[in-house]
Amino acid sequence: MEVFTLVLEDGNKEPPPGGDVFTCKNFTLSAPGQTLFDNAEITIEQGKRYGILGPNGMGKTTILRHIASRDLPVPKNWDVILVEQEAKASNRSAVEEVLAADTTTIDLLEREKKCLEELEEMEKAMETGSREVSAEELEKTRTELENVAAELSATGAESAEAKVRKIMCGLGFTAKKPDEDRFSMDRPVVQFSGGWRMRISLAKALFLQPKLLMLDEPTNHLDLDAVLWLDQYLSEQYPHAVIVVSHDADFLDEICTDILHLEARKLVHYKGDFGSFRKMHVQKQAQKYNEWKKQDDFRKALRKNGKTTNAEAEELAKKKFGELVEQPQDYTVKFRFQGLGKDRSLGLNVSQVAFSYDGKEPWLLEDCEIGVDCGSRVAIVGPNGAGKTTLLNLMMQKLEPCEGEVRCSRGIRVRQYHQHFEELLPLDKTGVEYMRGEYNLSEQEARAVLGDFGLPRAVHHTRIGSLSGGQKARVAFAALLKQNPHIIILDEPTNHLDIESVEALIAALKKFDGGLVVVSHDARLIKQVDCQLWVVDKGTCECFEKDAHDSFEKYKDMVLDTLKEREEEIERLEQRRRQERAAKRAKHVDEEKLKAATRKKAEEAKAAAAAAEAEAAKPAPAQEAKAKPASPAPAKKEAETKAEKKSAKEEEEEEEEEEE
Repeated sequence: MEVFTLVLEDGNKEPPPGGDVFTCKNFTLSAPGQTLFDNAEITIEQGKRYGILGPNGMGKTTILRHIASRDLPVPKNWDVILVEQEAKASNRSAVEEVLAADTTTIDLLEREKKCLEELEEMEKAMETGSREVSAEELEKTRTELENVAAELSATGAESAEAKVRKIMCGLGFTAKKPDEDRFSMDRPVVQFSGGWRMRISLAKALFLQPKLLMLDEPTNHLDLDAVLWLDQYLSEQYPHAVIVVSHDADFLDEICTDILHLEARKLVHYKGDFGSFRKMHVQKQAQKYNEWKKQDDFRKALRKNGKTTNAEAEELAKKKFGELVEQPQDYTVKFRFQGLGKDRSLGLNVSQVAFSYDGKEPWLLEDCEIGVDCGSRVAIVGPNGAGKTTLLNLMMQKLEPCEGEVRCSRGIRVRQYHQHFEELLPLDKTGVEYMRGEYNLSEQEARAVLGDFGLPRAVHHTRIGSLSGGQKARVAFAALLKQNPHIIILDEPTNHLDIESVEALIAALKKFDGGLVVVSHDARLIKQVDCQLWVVDKGTCECFEKDAHDSFEKYKDMVLDTLKEREEEIERLEQRRRQERAAKRAKHVDEEKLKAATRKKAEEAKAAAAAAEAEAAKPAPAQEAKAKPASPAPAKKEAETKAEKKSAKEEEEEEEEEEE
């Protein structure tokens, strides 16, 4: 953050004490040698959900980090969380790790446990006579238990664990025992991979519900089922402001109420979701182009006779039109893939395949059958750990089935794209060197194909190993084009790409003259390419609603219904736990006293909230506005309300689905 320069309109302005709107006008944010935002403005309202759009490298993540570090004047009573770092490895279970983010709830639960243990010990001592217990000591501990139980009930803290478990269920964790399922939410955090620890960080933020939640490419670490749940949760249940940077157009359509688009180093505000933004942006660009064309024609006419210089023509145009319009320059990317025809007689077949990594039962996949030909459009979907990536590797014959066989038509080329770039690309070569050597291209031809896939010219001669994840992806896609495959197999192809590149990828796949198999969390890609859904679950691989025109929506409904059933089971188990705790308390605390104490705690909490709101609404004294530094918002947990600093080196690989 030290390398950036931020200039506010009035210098280091004191943030407002409270309110439902955060506004920062006329700010400029620069990196060395590049101005990211120039005289820009941002306004965020409570209850709205914003998507920030723009090409990679133009400042989307940077603006989130400056908001999170409160360099911009965020209201003091807003707590802010930016989810961008995975949870640290610890021996606590995933559920305990998320619960620990709310220190108040954890403290209450621990105090309740301690009081119950002390009372049990006192009663046992009184029965056995092992030590003398005074009436004063006994009453004091009972009163403490009564107050803690009342506060747990009044604040809703008693139901915190159920809330956490429901969130983690939605994000793909299971409620099974740790020794039965590697995705169990009761497994220690240290046993999860980086991608799953990112889910734990996301679960913390959703549990804490900050006034401003910021998510940077949240779907990169999720599978399709988890993305469908997050769509619904954010759009229907999240009560505060949300800012999202995402390449997933369907996700943005589902959750966004507003779009902030990076245009000419400004954040231009559009009301509505991504689809509405696209229509309005196209209209706006067409209008801009017409204005620019009229002004440019006027300048050309003046210069035509040779008596007017460029500078004079510019001045005359300003006098006639007032403000001059720059020629609109939309960021465009051109993806394309060349197939060899949609011959339905050529392809690959997975026949009665059983597989596990140790070669023994129980099988990860059993009696699995699927055929793909040169005209297929197949999307492999299903829950985490079911075997989706394993099935792709069986199709690619990288894995040998334990039973059954995988057969390929002779002479066909099946090529794969995935996120393990060290397997796809020579990291010690430059993009141009690789394309020239591998595909016999001239320098100009190599640069042209890399440019078509959106790789900036400035890095064409940079070692592939030094490129960002998104830049590596573009080299890999360019190579895929030159391989002329009969069938393409794609594993999470939209990770690392900006939204314009994802749109270009979808357009290219729709035109691809060959077969396609894809695993993706991007619902728009699956729907736009008109993929037939195959569900991998419980060891099987089956075609889902083969002839239904709305098969994806039916699949989405099935996923959400299944998650709802799991949440209901979690609620039943949690209700049982609450009853057990209540039964233990009832041995020591009078029920009527507890109810009275609960009402009193609820009234005190309500009065405290009203007082805090009134205090926040007071205007700051004018003489202190510039003298005092911005103070941080009250936090549910200090470590969570500040943005965690991310390494300067961009993470080169996102985690693939954990199946191996």
